[in-house]
This record gives sequence, C-alpha cells and structure tokens, in this order.
Amino acid sequence: MKRVDLTKRHHPLKDTTIEALEPEASAYRVRDTTDRNLHLYVRPDGRRSWEIRYKIGPGKWSFMGIGAYGKRDGSLSAAKARQKEAELVEAMQSGETLRDTVNRLKGAAQRISENTFEALANEWIAIKTRTWVDGTAVRNIGALKNHVYPQFGMRPFAQIKAKEWLEHFNRMQEAGIIEMASRVLTMCRDILDLAVITDRMEANPLATMHKRLETRKAEAMKHVTQGELPELIRAIRGYKSREASIGLQLLMMLATRPSELREAEWAEIDFAKSEWTVPAMRMKRKKSEKLTGDPHVIPLQTQAVALLKELQHINGAYPFLFPGRSDTKKPKSGMFFLMALRRLGYEDRQTPHGFRHIFSTAANDAQRFDSDLIEAALAHVTRGVRGRYNHAKYIEARRPLMQWWADEIDGMSERGSTNEV
Repeated sequence: MKRVDLTKRHHPLKDTTIEALEPEASAYRVRDTTDRNLHLYVRPDGRRSWEIRYKIGPGKWSFMGIGAYGKRDGSLSAAKARQKEAELVEAMQSGETLRDTVNRLKGAAQRISENTFEALANEWIAIKTRTWVDGTAVRNIGALKNHVYPQFGMRPFAQIKAKEWLEHFNRMQEAGIIEMASRVLTMCRDILDLAVITDRMEANPLATMHKRLETRKAEAMKHVTQGELPELIRAIRGYKSREASIGLQLLMMLATRPSELREAEWAEIDFAKSEWTVPAMRMKRKKSEKLTGDPHVIPLQTQAVALLKELQHINGAYPFLFPGRSDTKKPKSGMFFLMALRRLGYEDRQTPHGFRHIFSTAANDAQRFDSDLIEAALAHVTRGVRGRYNHAKYIEARRPLMQWWADEIDGMSERGSTNEV
C-alpha cells in the first residue's frame, strides 16, 4: 500500500495497514488520527517507528521518538504506541514540555534501575569474582539468573518483603531443588548484606531465613543401603549406554567427586603407573590452594584400568573422558551421571555424590585401613599430620585400600547383604 492510498477508513492505523505501507525514496510520517499527535515514521529501508509531535514554544513544534514499531517484546504495536502516548500525556506536570516529562521519567527509572536486586547482585559478583574460580563464577551467576532474577531481578531490593523471599524459597524446595534453594539463599543473603553495610538498607530480611526452611544437607549424599548395593551394581553394569555404565562404575570405584571425573582429560591418566592425577585447579579447594596446591593422585585399580581402556576405545579421540554431545571440546553436562541413575530407577535412592559416602562407610567399617588414609582417598585432607597421605609420594600407601574397594564391589555384585551403610 502506498501512502497516497491511505483514507479515513485506515485510521486509526491498524497493524495490518502499517505492515502494508511501502517505503519511499525519502522518509515520511503518517498521522495516527486527526485528533492525536502520534505519528508513524517510515524510513526508506522499510523500518518503522513511532514519534510524538509536541510543542516546544509559541508556534514551534518538534518530534520525539518513543520506540520502534513491532509486535515483539521491546517494540510497540499500534495499540501499545497509543497507550504509551496517553501515559506520557497523563504524566506531564504543569509547565512541562513532553521532553521534560520524558527526561524526568527516565531519571526516575534510572534511579530505580540502580537500586534493583540485579544491580546490587552485580556489585556483589564484582567483589566475589576476585576469589572465585571460573567454574564457581559460572555456577553462581547461572543460579541467580535462573532462580532469582526472573522473580526479583528488576525489583528495588529494599522493597522485597521477607514473606516474598520465604514463599520463593519454599516454592524452590517444593520443586525438589532443596540444595539449590539453600545455595541461592546463601548468595542472596550475602548480596543484601552488601546493601546493609553500605547504608542502603537497614536490615537484611534473609538474615535468619535459613531457620524457616527445610534443611537437607545430606540430600546430595543420598545413597542406597549396603543390602541394595549389589542390585545397583548389577544394574549399572548392565546399563544400555556403555559410556554411562563405565562412568558410574568408575564413580563408585574411585570415590571421586562427580565433577572431577566428568571433567577428567585423557592427559591426566597414566596407564603405565596406573594413576590418575587430578590437577589442583579442578579440586574442591580454596582458590589459593587451587593455584599452589599439590594435585590429587588416585591409584587406579586393575578393574579401573580395564574400564578406562575400554572407554578410550569409545572416546579416546577427544580430550575429555566424557566429551559433550554437541561440543566434544567440552565435558558432558553436570546432569550426565544423575540422569543415568534416574533412568536406572534410582532418582530418589542414589545420587552420584552418594557413592563417596558408601565408600567411606564401608572402608571405615572394615577396620582394616587407617582413617587418615580413607580421608586422603576422599581428598578431604589438606594440611597438618593428616595430610601426609595426600602427597603423591604416598600413593602406594593408598593403593591397597583402593584395590580392596574394587574387589569388594566385584564381590557384592555376586552376593546380597543384610547390613546397611
């Protein structure tokens, strides 16, 4: 449709009319209706936007843009443009021009944006990233984006009531993400503490919130009983995905943290020495210890070596033991082991982290090994006398413990037990 074809029946402008209008060699404006100052501005390249004609003095007029035309978020359909024009006219105070009104509203909006929870969180993140490692930063920022910003990100932080926070965290717990709710609560409490200590808030509504929420610290360590373990071992060994089966077997056998195994690289495996060296940077440690600490060396049992060689035939062409599906230069997602257990029917009975608890309890109950040795195998030891087994040169002292555990797993797969872990 050409501009010259517009008639009274086309006004007020409809979206279909606007989209049918053809651009011309020069930009032009089309008035929405004769009794409104709203205009559609059409550029030669076909882009359309909305402008309001307003008086800047006696006999003097000007145009001010209020947004691009469109039906998507952030743009203005015909109806939304009329609504915005009406809101601006209504907001005008005595003696103000339209531009004065817009500038005043923009100033108020800017002040609000500077006091939103997300803006405060960004201040806190800027401070914390000085000590966070990359992985921690990605996880924490992602948790805030997924679980907090959609609800509270654009809200002024001082106006969010304690009751709203409580209801929000209760909903997270009801959704079954209890550990995540606890972690997000801790971050939000620290973020609001920043507002308190900088005199932007009198009290922190999250200061005692943890007392009002369900606590399940051991949720991540959920595990089957020893009596149920043989059945689980057999299920894992028979799992349809050989890659996932090997991963779960190694996770159980080596008692390592799931992330450490999932992110492991072939360069860390020494088949000649039957050792896996986990770099300090990938261990659960303070940032300073990640940078300067010793790596964690895990003696590999004969069964583990056999599984790793089989896995090498599957994934040996990639840098990671468990390469990502869409990007083989990255490891699989953090849900890899958990989803495998869920598919085996153990969603509410066994977590990937729970294998560490099974190993710890079984090794201590056996009363054959020094408790410090067991702690070192779990990479819990970092300093003092109890740290003597953490250094690589003491790896031989840990090798019998790890081989005993692999043999126990083999034995349990062939028998039942009435004892509980």
